[in-house]
Amino acid sequence: MATIQILSSSWNYYNAINVSWTAIPNATNYIITVFNYSDPPISTISNVSFESTATSATFTDTNNPQTLNSQYPFLIAIMAVQGSTLIGTTPDPPITSPPYLLPAYTGLGIPCFPQGSRIAIGPTSFKPVEDLKTGDLVLTADGRQVPATIYSRTIDSASPSTAPYLIPKNSLGPQRPLADLRLSPLHAFQLKKGLWHIPMYAAKQTDQITQYGIGSPITYYHVECPNFFTDNLIMEGGCVVESFGANQTKGIKTLYKYNPGLKGFTRTNALAKSVGQGGL
Repeated sequence: MATIQILSSSWNYYNAINVSWTAIPNATNYIITVFNYSDPPISTISNVSFESTATSATFTDTNNPQTLNSQYPFLIAIMAVQGSTLIGTTPDPPITSPPYLLPAYTGLGIPCFPQGSRIAIGPTSFKPVEDLKTGDLVLTADGRQVPATIYSRTIDSASPSTAPYLIPKNSLGPQRPLADLRLSPLHAFQLKKGLWHIPMYAAKQTDQITQYGIGSPITYYHVECPNFFTDNLIMEGGCVVESFGANQTKGIKTLYKYNPGLKGFTRTNALAKSVGQGGL
């Protein structure tokens, strides 16, 4: 039995995987299976398979886009067949290190604001995020003032998974967003009531949205409010963005689901659907 080596694997958009592998002589088809590896062993985890006649592919689970979710690691296994005969596989037992194991997208841990972002603290007042202190009041999208808890994190050299994005005003359509935004790769911002986007995915829709600062140091700030599900923040220019929710959303596998027709994300959790229903 021939051994297939996986040469590379990477995330492409929020629910697609790029993978390439070595060719097996006389193979007529390859069957690639990806396993959600967030809770080993793989025998207890649902999997998704697809076929390819080439030795590289980009796979999206079109039937259930959330199955391939970049919040989770995925283990990749490949079989080569000649007609109906199995002639090659990736190693068994499987290798649980990259590129056979595709880690979760590392930027997920940094949904936050770069230094210099200005956050609403009152109807007409804004404050640089680096000047906010724990206990300061911030303004929510529905007009309330709530106390914030502030965290910060400095990255010595930003990578493509951690460097911030510039989302220019109107880059996703009229008043989408209302003003220029600078956010970490996976910090959700509101396009309109009930519809959101995320910088790293929005950049795939238009070349107006650009990533900057790769290789440079970056300091990010988290702004946590008492209730992630009701307390959205407002940035200077009137843009509504999510607050820091990692401590309040544990156990919720998916907060956002991409809607191709709307070209944006909607909240999937019942509690989370109340977020972003303020007046802006």
